[in-house]
Amino acid sequence: MADTSRILYIGSSLATLVEGVDHSIEIDDSGVGSAVLEYTCKYDDAIRLVRALKVHPEFSWLMRKKATIRRIEGYLATVSVNFEGVDPEPSPGSNGPGMPEQATGEDGELVTYTLEGATDSEPIETHPDFPEFAGKPADPATWKNGAEFDKKTGEFLGFRPLISGAPNPKAGIKSYYSPGLVYTRVRTIPDRTKITQGINLASLGKIDTPPASYLLPNVGTRTWLKSTARMETVGNGLRLHESWKLSGRAGWDADIY
Repeated sequence: MADTSRILYIGSSLATLVEGVDHSIEIDDSGVGSAVLEYTCKYDDAIRLVRALKVHPEFSWLMRKKATIRRIEGYLATVSVNFEGVDPEPSPGSNGPGMPEQATGEDGELVTYTLEGATDSEPIETHPDFPEFAGKPADPATWKNGAEFDKKTGEFLGFRPLISGAPNPKAGIKSYYSPGLVYTRVRTIPDRTKITQGINLASLGKIDTPPASYLLPNVGTRTWLKSTARMETVGNGLRLHESWKLSGRAGWDADIY
C-alpha cells in the first residue's frame, strides 16, 4: 500500500509529518466547507505551527477556525486543526423531497431557502373553535365545559376546576399550540468584500415581505413578520441568515408591527 503521508513545510522550514493526508472535506447545502488536518510534531513547536497554518495547505479558501493540541509521550504533540470557508465555485445540487431550494446569485453567492413548521402558544380564547367548546362571552346560555366569563367585559376567566362535583378535564387550560410556519433564507458569499446587499436590520420585528421562491406558500390574508437576522464570517466569506414568521389567521397587527 502506498504511503499517503507527506512532509509539510511552513515557509522553508520542515514542520511535521502529516498523518492521513486523505482526510475528508465536507461542504453543506449553503456552500460552507470544513476540513480537519491532523499531524504530530515536537510539543514546543506545536503552537508556532498552528499559528503558521492560517489557511489549508491545499485549499486556500479554507481558513483556520480552531486547533487542538494534545501532548503525548516523547515530548511530542498531536495537533488537530479545523478549517472553515466558503467554496468559491459553489454548484447547487438537485432538490429532492424535503431538501432546501438552492440558487446562485451574483459573485458566486449561493442562496438556500427552507420552510419549517412551528407551533406557538396562543391564548385559548383565540382558538377558532373556542365558541364551540367554551361558549360565547355575551351569551351565558352557550357557556359550557365550566367556562366562565366576566359578565360586564366578556373577558374569559377560565374553566372551573369542578363540574357537578367531578374534576373538569379543561380546568387550568389558558393556552393552546397554534400551528405556523417559519420561512428562512441563507445567503453564502465566498468573498465578503464583494457583498452587494446585506441584511436590512430596520425591517427586523416588523411586517415584511419575504423573498420569493417555490417554497414560499400562498398564505391568503396572513402576513409575515421578519423574526431573525444574523450575519457571520466564514473564512473569507460571509453567511447571512434571515427568517420570517407567519402570522395567525388575522395577520400581524399593523399598529404594533
